Amino acid sequence: MRRIIFRQTTTAALITALVLAVLLALMAGAGVVPFGSEVRGQDADSAASVVVWPGVGELHSGSSFAVMGTGFTPGQKIHVLLQTSIGRGFAGTVVNEITENVQPPIMAVDEAGNFAARFDMGRFERVMSEGIAGITVTDTDFNPLASTPVAMCDPQGRSRVEVYPGGAPDYEANPDDPRPSPYCAGFFEYPERPEAG
Repeated sequence: MRRIIFRQTTTAALITALVLAVLLALMAGAGVVPFGSEVRGQDADSAASVVVWPGVGELHSGSSFAVMGTGFTPGQKIHVLLQTSIGRGFAGTVVNEITENVQPPIMAVDEAGNFAARFDMGRFERVMSEGIAGITVTDTDFNPLASTPVAMCDPQGRSRVEVYPGGAPDYEANPDDPRPSPYCAGFFEYPERPEAG
């Protein structure tokens, strides 16, 4: 029951964040500067930025994230890339283009230089493990324009299937078994992973 309530709350918060992003984009396009500030002396290239919400999320095929960008050249065609460590007990780096996997697919930013979309983890869970992933927005030649980190936490142990043959760590028998990432312990409960001593 708690998981259903959490997902409903997360969905409501995600919708709210997307609505706010669209409102800010419309205000920027109309020349309205929110919060009484104005960016001066910056061109579109130097002001480009991308954010992911939530910034700390659960590594789960059912997880969703909002990806939002601003400050790009109006109408510019872009690619959105997800950089991860290979999960399931392997080490390395994987770069996946998710431009057409987000909803709605992003082929270009709007007339104000903004974009917003939802990224559903789905099958990408297979190439991830607990840690920091990166979202990078590039131009059509894959030159980076903006990037941001997103922390992936794994309280259910989905990325540890091959790391721990028993499905969970045994800190007494194997004291070197990996602990949760320090930033994850404050966001999620790890019932089968006791606090490090």
